[in-house]
Amino acid sequence: MPIQKPYDISIRGQTIDANEPNEVNWKVSGDIQTAYKIDILSNTDNSLVWTTNQITSYSLKHTIPAGTLTNGNEYKIQITIWNANNETATSDTEMFQTSSRPIVTVDSIGTVNSFSYNFSATYSQAEGVALRNYVVYLYDDHQNLIDKSDIKTTLPMEHLFSGLQTEKTYYIEFQATSAKGLVGTSGLVQFYVFYYRPKMNVNLQAQNVDNAGIQLSWYVTQIIGQTDGSQFIDNEKIDTTDGTKVWFDDGFDISQDYSLKLWIKNPKNKEDLIILNGENGQVKLQYHWLDEKFHLYKIDSNGIVTSYETAAVTGSNFVVLIQQIGKDMNVMAEVIT
Repeated sequence: MPIQKPYDISIRGQTIDANEPNEVNWKVSGDIQTAYKIDILSNTDNSLVWTTNQITSYSLKHTIPAGTLTNGNEYKIQITIWNANNETATSDTEMFQTSSRPIVTVDSIGTVNSFSYNFSATYSQAEGVALRNYVVYLYDDHQNLIDKSDIKTTLPMEHLFSGLQTEKTYYIEFQATSAKGLVGTSGLVQFYVFYYRPKMNVNLQAQNVDNAGIQLSWYVTQIIGQTDGSQFIDNEKIDTTDGTKVWFDDGFDISQDYSLKLWIKNPKNKEDLIILNGENGQVKLQYHWLDEKFHLYKIDSNGIVTSYETAAVTGSNFVVLIQQIGKDMNVMAEVIT
């Protein structure tokens, strides 16, 4: 049977990274191949860029060494084969191109101090090829995939993961695909999560106690507020009348069930004592001198306001409890003597 030209060359129409070894394979029919030669030519002027010269082998694959070609160019490949009778057959010339694999660098993370974190990374490509898309992956401490983002197509590269557990190690990975179709990865980047979350022994358990009573308990997450640097009064209070702010970022989620306990002294009339901002709305607390009540305003994402109020409390020192359970909101206040 006569020898026939090679066909189905693997890199035909493909983009490869010339900085990496690239395997080329092909198929033959007819007589058995006993030798081959690969020629790579410039697509610009058809000049010979690289050749294997004739290699005696039955193999239908060959690896182009890293650095043989230059990224950012278009080339042609042509394969010639021989049979035992020294007859030859040469493939059609097939085009392919070279491009550097994108570089993805995860921005510094450090220790994550919240149950949610917006991870970010930078994209670069040596020849200036634009980003096509990217995906962000989250792994547990055993490097098992536990979550991933949707396919994203616009910069900046970032994604918010929630539900991170305190005192645990995780890994994050960004994978980006260039407009040429090459994929670059940040690799798995380790980070640690720690936020203050002591658990008090109240695990929603019912227990009989003396005098036919029942004791209930459940787990509670305590989140400590932070301030922007003001000095404490008597080592326990902060004067916020000068514009000082206190925030509860670490581990707090306004859309979840929560209880917030506040100690307030000399509240001003109808001024916001606390503002809770969330993705689904806002919560504000005020004290009204006229009716001597604390008023809580819950504003949803459509601007609809629902108001709640405590019983009247007369004095200058108060403890206020705000509690959200499902769609129910409660606010209570007591005077501290």
